[in-house]
Amino acid sequence: MAEMLNFTETARRVHLTQQAVSKNISNLERTMGFPLFERSRSSISLTHEGIICREMFSKMSVTYEKTIFDLRARKAGYLSSLNVGYQDFIDFGIGLIKANNELKKNSPDLLLTVARYSPWALVDLLRKDELDLIIIYTKFLPKSHDYATCELMSLQTLLMVSPDNPLITETSTYLDFKNEPYLVDRFENETYIEFEQRIHNDLNTYGLTPSGIISLPNRESVYSAAALGNGVLLGSDFSHSYKDDRLLKFKTDTYIGLSCAWKENVSKNIVLQYVEYLKEEYK
Repeated sequence: MAEMLNFTETARRVHLTQQAVSKNISNLERTMGFPLFERSRSSISLTHEGIICREMFSKMSVTYEKTIFDLRARKAGYLSSLNVGYQDFIDFGIGLIKANNELKKNSPDLLLTVARYSPWALVDLLRKDELDLIIIYTKFLPKSHDYATCELMSLQTLLMVSPDNPLITETSTYLDFKNEPYLVDRFENETYIEFEQRIHNDLNTYGLTPSGIISLPNRESVYSAAALGNGVLLGSDFSHSYKDDRLLKFKTDTYIGLSCAWKENVSKNIVLQYVEYLKEEYK
């Protein structure tokens, strides 16, 4: 009725009588508590509330159709879309671009959507089936999980320091800065206990005994604080800060894995295909 604004044509379209159409609309208006249409002997038009509801129902219709399509496709073992999450503050290099191009070349009708999230948010979205696959530092995957995983490569961990740090000498190693304040960002959805445990693990793994812990709201703030000489941070040569000339990098003795993870019971064949492309490019 919102499209046709005509009882006769609406009744014909939905295969009902005009009286049945009128009754259905009246029942809907009674349920909502306000009129959807202005009626006169010669015309019918949408009320202000009717216009808003038409937009709402249009969006609901699109969502309904997409959801049904996705569920039917999932049942058939394929989907026309692939939702991938990347860990933020990582530059994945040319390998990821090549894998994505290979996927699109061999599946031209596929809708590949990608987004960046904090490690905690990535794991949560994968658990909720809002992401089909995530690419993340291995250490951020829960120790107990029901995901299938594949380690793509191993990266040497770096300790990053302001070039103005007075402890820097020609023979400096990362351990010369072990007592410097430690800069760390809080992750979205990360509890205080998880945050404390993450710091404890980092300090033990790298033998750091910082004079203080400086917690900042995001990774960019950590980079800026390190460049200003407020402390040190840990990263890898895939970190966004690796090419930052404001920081000096010192290799540690420890390596960190870069992994992809997906649900073990995945019904999307395209996920497994994408994993193979990633493995090929990162090997």
